[in-house]
Amino acid sequence: MNKSYCILFVKMIIISSLAFSCQGLNDNKIDPTLLTHAKAIIDFDSLNSPYLQVAQFDCKTAWLYELSSHYGLVSFNNGKYTADKVYEPPTDIIKYKEKYILFFLRNKKPISRGLLIKAMNLDSDVISTPHIDTRSWFYLKDKHSDKSVYVRFDGKRKLNGISFELPQIRYFSCDSQDSAVYYSHIINMEVGSSDIYGTESDGEKFSNLDQIKLAVKISNKADSSLYISTLPEKYGHFVIKNGKNTLSFHVVDTTNINEVSPGMYEITAHADAVLYLSTEKAPIRFENTSPKKYPNKIYQLLHDSVYYIPTHTPPENERRYIWNKRYKIYLTYLSNYDYYIDDTEYTVYYDGEIEEEFSRKIEKSSRK
Repeated sequence: MNKSYCILFVKMIIISSLAFSCQGLNDNKIDPTLLTHAKAIIDFDSLNSPYLQVAQFDCKTAWLYELSSHYGLVSFNNGKYTADKVYEPPTDIIKYKEKYILFFLRNKKPISRGLLIKAMNLDSDVISTPHIDTRSWFYLKDKHSDKSVYVRFDGKRKLNGISFELPQIRYFSCDSQDSAVYYSHIINMEVGSSDIYGTESDGEKFSNLDQIKLAVKISNKADSSLYISTLPEKYGHFVIKNGKNTLSFHVVDTTNINEVSPGMYEITAHADAVLYLSTEKAPIRFENTSPKKYPNKIYQLLHDSVYYIPTHTPPENERRYIWNKRYKIYLTYLSNYDYYIDDTEYTVYYDGEIEEEFSRKIEKSSRK
């Protein structure tokens, strides 16, 4: 056998091996329940695309999987679009009923880009499909138990870019007595976006913060208007708890909500609204936390320590309209926050990765 035939023979073996793996060689390395959900989408949900992508995200105490086909690329970097637009190929491929299930799993080596293109008969690693499916399916699995949840999202509920509402996912770790779950038939509050402001430091870059700004989405599920106080001297306010210290928020802007009196806001029946909140500008320090761990500490506070706190009891004839219950406000899974240091913006992701976005001038008015 001459040299050219040997090379061709080896290439055929490699491609044939990958093609075989597409048929299910890696099944035993994938959560069987996850694989069942993926196949069920193809079997029963009229998937328009020839590709179903399954991305795995580490949510500290749980694994979150997004199953979708609305990305235009075969490869993407765990849902985070980097500045240089470098995308990772999938880690596993399974061919099922003439469709490809592409897995992007954590801590697994990606398939070679060249072999991926050849095995799937692509011109490049960019997929263009005439039918974009906007649906997503989410499977959340606790790392330490058999607890899990699976839910479909149709991609329709959005408000000013704030993340969608999936209470089954967001409250996965809560018990039935958690305020966000207990009162969910009346009201829902969530942190939609988070901005941290600071200045340059002689030590760790992210340890000199002085202001926190949040967009809090509030959904009134009641049949009548609901009133929210934002001043502690009235009936209640929004806070973030920092150890023994409590930072209070004031309102800097609103969407779809009426201020009926100073610090008192009305949300009409079955409406969504947004309060844009900010702390006063002042140095913020964390006790017993090394400066290197400040970015993670900030994320922990945003996830665990944002509350609405009632301060005074409303008059009896107004109690049914004015919200006066303590309420823990959660971030959605995979939320990130933006950190502004003087003229530079950084994105701090849920898994601790920090990415410099760009430098720009921040208007003084935005720091009020």
